[in-house]
Amino acid sequence: MKKRYLIVMTLCSSLWLNAQNFIHPGMLHTQADLDRTKAKVEAGEEPWASAYRKLLTSPHVSLDWKAAPVEKIVRGGRTIWEPDPDNYQSAYRDAATAYQCALVWHISGDKAYADKSVQILNAWAKTCKKVSGDTNACLAYGLYGYQFANAAELMRDYPGWDATDFGRFKEWMLKVWYHGVIGFLQGRNGTQDDHYWSNWGLCNVLCAMSIGILCDDVFIYNQATEYYKYMEDHRYGESLHHLVWKLHPDERGPFGYFGQMQESNRDQGHAAMALALAADLCGTGRNQGDDFYALKDDRIVCGFEYVNAYNSGVDDLPNSPYTNCDGTFMRMGDGGRGTNRPAQARIVNYYENIRGIEVPYSRKMLEMNENGIDAGGGFGGGNSGGYDHLGFSTLMCTLDPLEDKTKVPTVLSGKIAYEGREIDRPDVNCIPKGATVTLTALLPDGETDTGKWAWDDDPACTSSTRDIVLDTSRTFRVHYTNEKGVSNTQLFALHVEGEGWTGNFTPYYKMNGTTGTDTLIYVKKYDDLTFGMEYIDTPVREWKWEKSTNGQNWNALSHNENLMTLPSVSSNAYYRVTMTNQAGARLQQTFRVEVSEIDPFIAYGDGKNYSGTTLAVPRHTAVSLYASPNSLLAQSANSTRVYKWILDKDTIQADTLTFHLNDLGGKVADLNDTLCVGVLDTCMEYTLMFHRNVVLNDL
Repeated sequence: MKKRYLIVMTLCSSLWLNAQNFIHPGMLHTQADLDRTKAKVEAGEEPWASAYRKLLTSPHVSLDWKAAPVEKIVRGGRTIWEPDPDNYQSAYRDAATAYQCALVWHISGDKAYADKSVQILNAWAKTCKKVSGDTNACLAYGLYGYQFANAAELMRDYPGWDATDFGRFKEWMLKVWYHGVIGFLQGRNGTQDDHYWSNWGLCNVLCAMSIGILCDDVFIYNQATEYYKYMEDHRYGESLHHLVWKLHPDERGPFGYFGQMQESNRDQGHAAMALALAADLCGTGRNQGDDFYALKDDRIVCGFEYVNAYNSGVDDLPNSPYTNCDGTFMRMGDGGRGTNRPAQARIVNYYENIRGIEVPYSRKMLEMNENGIDAGGGFGGGNSGGYDHLGFSTLMCTLDPLEDKTKVPTVLSGKIAYEGREIDRPDVNCIPKGATVTLTALLPDGETDTGKWAWDDDPACTSSTRDIVLDTSRTFRVHYTNEKGVSNTQLFALHVEGEGWTGNFTPYYKMNGTTGTDTLIYVKKYDDLTFGMEYIDTPVREWKWEKSTNGQNWNALSHNENLMTLPSVSSNAYYRVTMTNQAGARLQQTFRVEVSEIDPFIAYGDGKNYSGTTLAVPRHTAVSLYASPNSLLAQSANSTRVYKWILDKDTIQADTLTFHLNDLGGKVADLNDTLCVGVLDTCMEYTLMFHRNVVLNDL
């Protein structure tokens, strides 16, 4: 493996006025990609001109296309988890249409296609509320979420997309999609690390990463990329060390290795899918200055070439049995051999025309497309496999040939340090606000430093190392120009503890078999009460509960769940619950629990009083009923109290009490109302309805 070393230079320190975030557009395509493609098409150059003509033949490049949003996307329906049938086809078809129309607008300038793309995106954001199904819903989250996000990224600066509508779309991506993709990545539906094949994790990483970029959320971006770049202590299929799980020395492979991919011994349809998703993921990272291709000494290209060698006809590849928790796969899976997913041009042009590294098997697979031009959704059949990728890599990723193979960028890496900690990575979450952070860009071992460093936010700084005071989450980019005059970029993505999206919660209570969402809860004395927050929007770090008798002085409770149960409630109190999510961002809600505002009494005989609602008395005993308010609000002179006595559904007495003035002219509340029943000679049942302002309690 290549070693890195620190370049010691003059240290720059800086503050900034305007925090810079992600590059836009900056997912599968940048503005430079769009401008280059437009210029090449207008000039009639190949293969761009033919690739664009192919795009125009797509059934999805249609101004007559009618969006078909659904309230609930179902993949894995007709199951015990989801009774409704599958309908996810409408999602991938509309996502493909929005994306392809966005490309046509950027290349042709025809605003009608921009309007069509926006129309589709708005329709889905206004209509769709959830994704459902069995475990296959996790594929829907990853695949269609990243596709919708990419279409929106291409349209974000279109003047015809109303800012309110774009804001609603971003909220939709966070509310409907984010919790599903991160829930899968963190939970795996309760399975072992290596149960799921790599495609499941790759598409969910790509979706979460895309949401982070779209919504300028550094925490989500870092949280997503963690699963691809790091996670060495897990066997997740999408993590690079396990995605390309074994390197086989072989002179035919790049850098002298072939890399056996995690799906290779399964079948080639899925191995090719993993290749394309990984290529899109790497391309997205690089477009932000985060070169995923180069990670772990370009490990991924060894996998690309391994999959493409076998699918282009090479039989004598090295292979080892692959074992996961479900069994051992002894040899190369030949099912679907020859599968060619639309991402080869992205691979070929990065390695051959940027890095100067030959990838003959990837190029061969690219050339196996008709006229060497790939396509996207709508060209690979009508089933879901034909829509797993947005595609059109020939059109959007083709570069001019690299004539001088020595003029290639230097591979960079980065590290940070703060508060005595040194972290060998450039992307870190939950850094304390106001911390002084040292950013350091690193060159490969043996590289001669030219001293040509330039930071996007501080052009005056020409050092590879700088100190910044981190007051908000943001990204930094440093550019390095090597001896050949070729520049490369290193991204630093830094998140501040407590910043980020929290979503929303719904207050909840349950008592006596009824539920509600009030935060002022009246409960009958000695009844049980369950209450708290219903919340799913982001992963939770901690629930914290506190109690107060006056709403001002709080005492911590030993409870760390979203709901709390109070058995046999006997006294009024305030309860405060605070949710802290994994970004350190918080939501808080205070509940006031009031034991029923009136205490019931029965007066009988010679001045005897009984506290309660049920009493056996001797026949012919004189009885009166009354209730005494017990809460501060009910006892307030500013409250209006209505007592309504009911017998057999008929109101037999109703009085409204407010206040009277004492001798000093002060307000004194009129509290108690009495129903004089008289002499009883049989059992009777009365109901008192007590109304204070708008709150009604049964006795």
